[in-house]
Parts: sequence; structure tokens; C-alpha cells
Amino acid sequence: MKILKLFISLSLILSVSLINSLAAISVSDGSAFVTKAEFAADLNNLSNRMSSLENSLDAKIDSLVSSYLSRNGIWNGEKQTFLDYTEEKIWANKYCTKDVDNETVENAYIKVFTASKSGLANLSFSLTGRNSYSAVDSNHCSLCMFKSAASISVGVKGSFVLKYEIAEKLADNKENVIFSKNFFNYSIIPFTTGTIYVYVPSLLTNDFFFVKKGYDINMRIVSMLEGDNFNNSWISRISSQSKNYNPMLKCESCFIY
Repeated sequence: MKILKLFISLSLILSVSLINSLAAISVSDGSAFVTKAEFAADLNNLSNRMSSLENSLDAKIDSLVSSYLSRNGIWNGEKQTFLDYTEEKIWANKYCTKDVDNETVENAYIKVFTASKSGLANLSFSLTGRNSYSAVDSNHCSLCMFKSAASISVGVKGSFVLKYEIAEKLADNKENVIFSKNFFNYSIIPFTTGTIYVYVPSLLTNDFFFVKKGYDINMRIVSMLEGDNFNNSWISRISSQSKNYNPMLKCESCFIY
């Protein structure tokens, strides 16, 4: 009987101990799970660490790319030496030779520089328009003037366009135009009598075009005039009475990348 009581007592003690142990395990397991707020905080921390790592990699890549471009003369352009017009002076051009008919006048090229390398050229030059004049001579050519008649037709119109062209001089001395840009467009639709003076405008360029090493880079102005009824009864172009309005040209800078 005593043995039975002892066995029962030991069984009860073991049962209580096991329950307490299981309870402890249950409580411990519960603490292994995180709350929604704790999970969000951990996720945010991970995201911040990933962003920091990504920014660090971007900075290193940018530094390596910049270093490579600089070493190979791509990031820092190679400055070109201008052959003329380093100081502002008159750029003599011809703009009009006829009194009637449409006309395109392609002026002579001026040599700007010789490309020291192949690549993308960034050219900047300035034109300063002038409204004073001197007599037309061998060094100064005339711009365009128009005179309207006493009675003007509604259909009378005209367009005066100036553009500059950049060309490379080929081995056979021919010019290959590599860039052109209109910088002045004047439309003429007169309804009253009188004389119309067209001035060369001021301009500051900042243009890009590709060049080849060793090629001479030249520049010129092309003037184009077209319209309806250019004649003495409606509108006449008075080339014989035109004055000198050639602009002042200055080559500002050019880098090849």
C-alpha cells in the first residue's frame, strides 16, 4: 500500500513538473513570434540598408565612369585653337545681288580651326548686328532692302532667311556641310508704301556637331530670299542702293569631346 501511495505521489509530481515545463515552452515559443509593428520596423531597417548599399554602389560606379572619361579626354573636352576672328571684327558677306527674282547667295567660307581630334564639337561664336554703314567696297558687301510701290497687292509677300553652315574641307578641296542652322527669318507682307530695311541680327551660338581629326572646319553665311511679285510694280529689291550692314563676328570657344 505504501508502495502504491509512493507511486501515485511520484506520478503527481512528474505530472505537475511536465505541465510547468510545457507551459514554459509555450510561453517561450510565443516570444519567438514578432508583432506587426516589429516586423514593419525590421523591414524598414532592411530597406534602409539596401538603399545605403545601392547608393554606395552608384557612387563608386559614377566615380569609375568619370575617371575613365577624364583619362580618355571624353569628359573634359579638348580646346581648339581658332585661326581667325579671335577678336571681334567685321565678317563681310554678300546678301543680295538682284533687284528681282528669288535668290540664294552662298558666301565664301572662312577657316575657323583644324580639328585636333575626332569627336563631338561644341562651338560658340557671337554675331553683333550693326545699324550703321559705310560705302560698299571690296571688303564690305550689301544687305537687302525692299521698296514697296504706291499700290500694294494683298498677295505680295517675301521671306528673307539667313543661315550659317559648318563644313569640313575634304582632301579634294571640296566642302562637306556637317551642320547648318537658320538664325534669322524675316517675312515681308507690306500694305503701305515705303522702304523696308533688313538688318543682320545679333546672335550667340552654342551648337554641337561631329568632326574628324585633321579636317579644316569652315563656316559661312547663306542668304535665301523668295516670294511673290518681286518686280518694280509691287516690290523691288534695291541692291544698288543697299548699305553695309555686315555683322561683327567673334569666335568664342570650341571644345571637342
